[in-house]
Amino acid sequence: EQLILADGSLNRPRLAAIIFADPASRRRLESILHPRIRSLWLAKLAELKKQPAPLIAYVVPLYFESGHKMAEIEKVILVSAPDDLKISRIMARDGFSREAAELRLRAQLPDSEKITKSDYVIHNHSTIEAATENARKVFTALVLDCASLAS
Repeated sequence: EQLILADGSLNRPRLAAIIFADPASRRRLESILHPRIRSLWLAKLAELKKQPAPLIAYVVPLYFESGHKMAEIEKVILVSAPDDLKISRIMARDGFSREAAELRLRAQLPDSEKITKSDYVIHNHSTIEAATENARKVFTALVLDCASLAS
């Protein structure tokens, strides 16, 4: 009842305050949500595979943190930025305090760990133009990599 607003929607700020302050609550929520999200993804993937597609992208914000082994994921692309920049972006985007933004960031693995587990990295540490150019380079490398796998 504490998490549902009068209009029936989820009180996201209240939920966030709970799960980012209490790791056990966060793990409990993730144990409920992640299997359901995975099930929806697998159903969507099956639907997508009915049509020929050289590339299917799946955005998984907590891919590394979820602990799921996703055999259908062939390549992992990480978008990386320095922590101080991530914090300022979270604060600007969501209107969070610095403390709230830091709590969210601390709930994730550091990029230094994620980079070693990724096939490609898009560095997003300066302008949108620089990140876009980096993404283009990664996409080109990914397409070439996929083409070599197919042959």
